[in-house]
Amino acid sequence: MAKGGGKNKGRVKSKKKIFKNFTTSLLEREGCTFADAATAGRARKAAEKADYPTLKRTAAATLEKLKKAQLAKRREARVRKSAEQAAEEERQLLARERILRADLKKELGEEQRRRIEAEQRAQAAIAREQASEHQRQQQRAADGEAVANVLTQLGSLRLEKQMLQDQQREMVEIFCPQAASVMAVQQQQHNGNPLLSAKDQLIRTRMEVEQARRELEAASAWGKVAETRNANLRKKNARQGKRIETLSARNEHLKATIAATEGESASLEPAELEKIVETRVLDNLRPRQKVELVEAEVKTGLVRAVRQHGFGIGGNRRLCGASTGYAKE
Repeated sequence: MAKGGGKNKGRVKSKKKIFKNFTTSLLEREGCTFADAATAGRARKAAEKADYPTLKRTAAATLEKLKKAQLAKRREARVRKSAEQAAEEERQLLARERILRADLKKELGEEQRRRIEAEQRAQAAIAREQASEHQRQQQRAADGEAVANVLTQLGSLRLEKQMLQDQQREMVEIFCPQAASVMAVQQQQHNGNPLLSAKDQLIRTRMEVEQARRELEAASAWGKVAETRNANLRKKNARQGKRIETLSARNEHLKATIAATEGESASLEPAELEKIVETRVLDNLRPRQKVELVEAEVKTGLVRAVRQHGFGIGGNRRLCGASTGYAKE
């Protein structure tokens, strides 16, 4: 009900005042009498009372139409929201797939780099072993030459000693024949005295035994060191050999794969070539990376199917329930 203005502002007008104002304005506008206005009002009310069922049905139909339009708008909004969610999920899955492919490419590059480094280390180890073997051969040759020089010097010293003794004997015989006879007698006594000869022999034997013992200890220590070093080198060479064999087999496999791909790429379509490359990339993946890539591809396929048929991944149940609700309404 309308409200008045002025001093009656904020108060509800009565029906009499509203009717009076309406009839007065009607009289002023149409120029008819008050009775004519009242008659017209009563006729209008009677017509409205007679048309009430029709008006009610029209209002109900209009209301139903508005409700259906509102429900259609809500349905379209939900479908649009589901499509946006599906598109966002597809973008996220594609981004995840790009990240996985980049990680895979990086890991393959790292594996190739590690393989090259391992081959280089193996070659360096082989070169070091060859150099050390050459050095040992040179050392053995130098030791042999040193021993030969020592033996030669020892022989020359013995010869020089013998020459000096002969020269001394000759000088004694020339300048002092009596001393020469005394020296000869002493030499004979010395040679004939078994105690002196046994003592000299014992001293020489002890010296030889001590020298042999020192040489044996040095040879034993050097033999232990050489044996330990050779065992370590054999183990290291065995490990490097196994690693080189593994890397060679992997390298041959990669070369064969590349050659097969290059041979097939000339006669295949781009889509088939891409599919073959993806299959071979999957063969080189680790199990966990395979599972992640397959999950990403499955989700991408679901999202594409959802976008094609017009319902969402997580919202299909809600949409089905909503459509059932619309049917009930």
